[in-house]
Amino acid sequence: MGQYERKIIKPSIKISLQCDSTETEVTVAWHEDWKREKIVQLNLASDSHDQSGKARYTEHFKIYLYKNIAELKEMLNRAFEQRKFNKNSF
Repeated sequence: MGQYERKIIKPSIKISLQCDSTETEVTVAWHEDWKREKIVQLNLASDSHDQSGKARYTEHFKIYLYKNIAELKEMLNRAFEQRKFNKNSF
């Protein structure tokens, strides 16, 4: 899973959620895990236009199906209870 560096470095954002085009699942990754990865310079395409920018990629993400969205809610509760805002909350 990839994310723009400009989003990762915002201290107010700790997690990223992305839906697929079928809107049947959501992919979740914690910024704490991304911050451990190296930064790469890429030409990236977004919905509105192409951009050149920095990004990071992580293998530490989880996909939650909409039909089992309670699992996502449980993970978020666990993360806040244990103060683990990284892959260990999955």
